[in-house]
Amino acid sequence: KGFVFIGRISPQKNLHHLIESYAKLDGKIRDVFPLIIYGKEDHLGYPNISIEKTNYLLDLIKIVEKLNIKSNVIFKGYVARDLIHSEVGSSSIFVSLSTHSDENFGMAALRSLSSGARAILTYWGGHIEFDSSFPGQIAYTPVSITDDGPQFDTDHVAKLMHDSYQAANNTFPSLLPSHYQVSQISDSFNKILKTDLNTEKLVPTLN
Repeated sequence: KGFVFIGRISPQKNLHHLIESYAKLDGKIRDVFPLIIYGKEDHLGYPNISIEKTNYLLDLIKIVEKLNIKSNVIFKGYVARDLIHSEVGSSSIFVSLSTHSDENFGMAALRSLSSGARAILTYWGGHIEFDSSFPGQIAYTPVSITDDGPQFDTDHVAKLMHDSYQAANNTFPSLLPSHYQVSQISDSFNKILKTDLNTEKLVPTLN
């Protein structure tokens, strides 16, 4: 159980805002619902807004210590995917405040949602697509674009975390929508490969 982030340790993922939001929760919630961060630092900074960060993980640890929540925040480091899947289930709440410019729909978010877990996501990029597939499971937070980069209202994020925690016992069924399943994706690619795009000849079917 806990609020869970799975991904790269990078300023593009706005983990400093996530930690600051978590620190605003009531201590009684933090004591039973830790913030668990899975991932390895990438040392890439935030190139799109000219931010160089080579010690972002160290910065996060300092923020945790300053906010006096060291016992409530767990940095797991790199963990094999299968082990993460065995540890994280429907009783967890997946949180991603990512504003990475190429953010796709997110494998970690998809895995968590399909297990029945709730999620708190940025209304950004591929995250937006999930709402139609997992109605009622996701709380979205808006992103403000400023001269200093993307910003969040940490009070708002903290409220989403609080409300999600209060509803955490009301889990959703484990379900992977058909359009995300391998068989459906394979069928879609085969249809594309068979399409006569130039109206001259059909592309050979791949066996």
